[in-house]
Amino acid sequence: IPFFDYAAEHYHGGGLVYSVFTIPFFLLLGKNVFALRLPAVLFQCGAFISWYLFMRRFFGQKAALFTAFLYLFPPPWLTLYAMYGHGAHAESLFFTAAGLFLLFRILYEKSHPIRDAACLGLVSGFGTYFTYGVFVSVATFVLFWCYEDRRLFKRKEFLSFFLFFLVLYALLRKTIPFIYFQF
Repeated sequence: IPFFDYAAEHYHGGGLVYSVFTIPFFLLLGKNVFALRLPAVLFQCGAFISWYLFMRRFFGQKAALFTAFLYLFPPPWLTLYAMYGHGAHAESLFFTAAGLFLLFRILYEKSHPIRDAACLGLVSGFGTYFTYGVFVSVATFVLFWCYEDRRLFKRKEFLSFFLFFLVLYALLRKTIPFIYFQF
């Protein structure tokens, strides 16, 4: 059976990614609930670190600490959903924070904008493949980027972002063979 046919749902690949992330923990710790929950905990830690670094770099230490405090004491339902394996909440937070970090680097630091735009495309493409809810963040990124830079669609950075997003998402969703065989 081809690898992508193991996905539990046909409309997003988060379950397949979680399955792959869970394998090493099952091998190391055995088949138990703790090993099953570790990928969710890692996504939560990744989201927490991403939000903290984003806020500290672009808004200062005080804003970062306030964000960390709010993240550490969330509403109970967010904690519950985040600990489900593949609840798609911690993952969406992680991909959104990583995308915002890269977008702000492109807009305000401009040290390596084409590389950062390519990374933003990869993060956005993989996040959208993981769960479609991330696409709302990606659309917001583009709208904010367009607001900040009126000539956005003429820049190499946007082309880099768009191509990496489209190619990664299309490859993961197996869209390119579908398009190829339709024409």
